[in-house]
Amino acid sequence: LHHHWETVIFGGALMYNERIDSFIWLFETFLQAMSEKTPKTIFTNQDAAMAKAILHVMPYTYHKLCTWHMMQNAIKHINGVFRGEVKRVLSQFFDEIKEENDFLMAWNHMLEEYNVHDNTWLKCTFI
Repeated sequence: LHHHWETVIFGGALMYNERIDSFIWLFETFLQAMSEKTPKTIFTNQDAAMAKAILHVMPYTYHKLCTWHMMQNAIKHINGVFRGEVKRVLSQFFDEIKEENDFLMAWNHMLEEYNVHDNTWLKCTFI
């Protein structure tokens, strides 16, 4: 996201295969095009080969799950906790909240409202 909270795409690639060495080549080529400036964060589907290549080429870059995949995982793992309303409850964190303090306040309110302080999936994914 840039300073207007819009997504910025710096490149795209069509991969013939999804092996670690192919992703290493891709990320090294990306860095060459970006004057060796590494991104702070990369959002993907957290493919295992891609994760290893990112760690190899950009060890200080955070590799996080993109929001679409995160929501799919939430539906799979915790939809029942939110009484079938996981999309409604979590979408505010993806789409509406921009400031860290606002996020933390809303997050703590959600933990209280649904009594999910000890939910392992939420802890591992969001905190």
